[in-house]
Amino acid sequence: MPGDSLVVGKTHRYGHLSCLSLGRVLVSVDDEIVEGLAPWTYFCPAGVKRVLYALEDSVWTTFHGTQETDITILERDLVY
Repeated sequence: MPGDSLVVGKTHRYGHLSCLSLGRVLVSVDDEIVEGLAPWTYFCPAGVKRVLYALEDSVWTTFHGTQETDITILERDLVY
């Protein structure tokens, strides 16, 4: 994510890990705004929509346990 970017995530059906491997972000967590500074790993519970603001160029990765590789099927199975 380029710095000064606002990103609205999808609402996931299952809990998953997310990792900020580069940069600094503000992220909505439990009705609060939390600053994340890389390296930072975070567990995101199911049913929660995250909003991130990249304070600087950042890399945010979401991990889902699956063997599926078809993005259409992944979207159907993992998000609302």
